[in-house]
Amino acid sequence: MTVSCLPRFAQPYRVVCNATIEAFFEGSARSDVRSWGELLGRYQRAYWQWFGTLRMECGAFFGRSPPEENRSSFWDRMMGTCGGLAAATGKLVAELRITFFGRYRCHQRPSFPDLEAESASDFCFAG
Repeated sequence: MTVSCLPRFAQPYRVVCNATIEAFFEGSARSDVRSWGELLGRYQRAYWQWFGTLRMECGAFFGRSPPEENRSSFWDRMMGTCGGLAAATGKLVAELRITFFGRYRCHQRPSFPDLEAESASDFCFAG
């Protein structure tokens, strides 16, 4: 069994910190956003490609969503509901085992029948 530690300042398998990712998605022209622009564009494309699955998996987890909710309004609703990318990611990983950018093996429960469910949720969120 492995333990995944997800620091509050970062996304799993992403080098750019949450504050910069949030600023990019909000359309900011800050210097850190400009410096990471190309990579942030790839993050955005990953989010766009994953959006259909993400929205379906979330269901009403974050409250009722309007019909035909688009990628941008979904993002804004998640940030508003959770208070930011770090908190939203923490909820997604802890409860649904997914992130805004995909599903990763390290977030899935082990498939060992002998393990109890309690021992399978080995995630820590560093402050």
